Amino acid sequence: MDLLQSRLLRAIPLALLRILVVTVLPETAQHNYDASSKLLNQYDFIIIGGGSAGCVLAARLSEVPAWKVLLLEAGGKPPPESHIPGLNQLLLRGDADWNFFTEPQSNAFQGFADKVSVPSCNIRGVC
Repeated sequence: MDLLQSRLLRAIPLALLRILVVTVLPETAQHNYDASSKLLNQYDFIIIGGGSAGCVLAARLSEVPAWKVLLLEAGGKPPPESHIPGLNQLLLRGDADWNFFTEPQSNAFQGFADKVSVPSCNIRGVC
């Protein structure tokens, strides 16, 4: 099976599942993620990266009431299946994943033949 066939076999059930999720949970398609109206003209600190360290740093800096802190995080509108915790495996190797892989290891990941996928989402506020 070539790469196109494997992507197609994965895309069709995922598209059907997205339609089902949007039908059952209509609020997943109606959320407004644009917060540009709340942006200030000036900030004391701009933190790029909403990972664990970036979020902790932003939280600690924002404890000082006089400081204005902006936390920038990558990602776009989340796919509908991200709203259901049990469907998180469907986000892997899709459009919501950064598609990071490890390099082949000689003394680790012995059960894998080649590179290992490292799940990491690019959805705002999710991973």
